Amino acid sequence: MAASSPPGEATTSAYNPDDTLAQKATRLSNTGGAPLVSQWRYTYDNLGRQLTADDTAMQPDGSTAVQRHTFGYDPTGHLNRYVDEQGSHGVSL
Repeated sequence: MAASSPPGEATTSAYNPDDTLAQKATRLSNTGGAPLVSQWRYTYDNLGRQLTADDTAMQPDGSTAVQRHTFGYDPTGHLNRYVDEQGSHGVSL
C-alpha cells in the first residue's frame, strides 16, 4: 500500500496476516535505484500489543543506522515502559 509522501519520496506499508503493521518504508522515488530513506519494522505480542519498532534510517554519509524502540506493559495491559537508545523511560497515564 502506498501513502502520500513529500515530493520525490514514496512510502509503502506491509501488513501481517492479523492486519497489524509489519513495516513501513520510504524511498526516494525520483531516482533509478530508489534508495531507502527510512524503514520501520514492528513486532507484536500474542495480544496484538506492539513490542518493538526498529527504525533504519539513511545517514548523510550514505550509511544506515538502526534504532530500536521497545515497549513494555503492566499486568493489566497498559503501556508502562519505553526503551530507546537513550535508556528506559517509565510511562504514566
